Amino acid sequence: NTRVLSEDFKNNEATLKHAFSLEVAPVCKYDLLCLHPRQHAACGALGPVVLVTSVTASIHLLDIARMRVADLKSETFFHNPRYSIMTLSQAV
Repeated sequence: NTRVLSEDFKNNEATLKHAFSLEVAPVCKYDLLCLHPRQHAACGALGPVVLVTSVTASIHLLDIARMRVADLKSETFFHNPRYSIMTLSQAV
């Protein structure tokens, strides 16, 4: 989103204001997460309780019981958002 704040036609200058928005997943690295059944199927039959190993454009998950790694796309996560069961500070 761009908005013009001022224009100077003599010097060919303009002052613009840029704004953008983004949505951040409510999970952090090393959070324990319980997946929705649809998310569970999208990750290739990963276990329902997983550990978040990193959060980038996608959420990287580790199935603790099976020791399998999977990526959960942001679109899949935000269709059925889940909150962490336990954070790292709660576990220590």
